[in-house]
Amino acid sequence: MKIKKSIIKLVAVFIIMMFSFTTINLGAQNYSKNLKEHCMMKDGKMMHCKEGKTIFMEKDMTMVNGTKCMTNGECVMKNGKKMMLKDD
Repeated sequence: MKIKKSIIKLVAVFIIMMFSFTTINLGAQNYSKNLKEHCMMKDGKMMHCKEGKTIFMEKDMTMVNGTKCMTNGECVMKNGKKMMLKDD
């Protein structure tokens, strides 16, 4: 009887762990889908990544969410907050 209860507890823990790992994995997939277009600093130069292709930024640009990215690495958010991108 004790063995049967311990097996049931073990199976329950295993099922809970499976659901928690599935939830974590789904969150990572959603995050990567949101990064279809982004800017980054690489080797001291601004790069624009869109649909899996990375190209050098030749001029300042405004992202879909309203963030303005400049070729010197400075980004100004829609709310006015400024930040400077670092290499990599």
